[in-house]
Amino acid sequence: MVEYGADDRTPRTPALGAGAVLIAVMAVAALVAAIVERSALFTWIALAASAAALLAGLFALVTGRGRIPGFIAVVVGAVANPWVLTQLLQWAAGLVE
Repeated sequence: MVEYGADDRTPRTPALGAGAVLIAVMAVAALVAAIVERSALFTWIALAASAAALLAGLFALVTGRGRIPGFIAVVVGAVANPWVLTQLLQWAAGLVE
């Protein structure tokens, strides 16, 4: 078991994923409000934030530095990705038909 000392920092990788989700929600809200330019900007930022969460989570998993937060970051970062989210929603819509 790894014990963290006073100078060690706990990984904050799930926060990146949560930020990506928040930005993706802002992108959808801007699109609904017909602010296309801002929606496109938020989408690109959400894409970058979700990629950062995914990579940071993978790094935490591989190095063993916070496996549970790393796993959470990988899952949330993957789902917060606008392209992946669009594919999941299209798949779910196909189940309803």
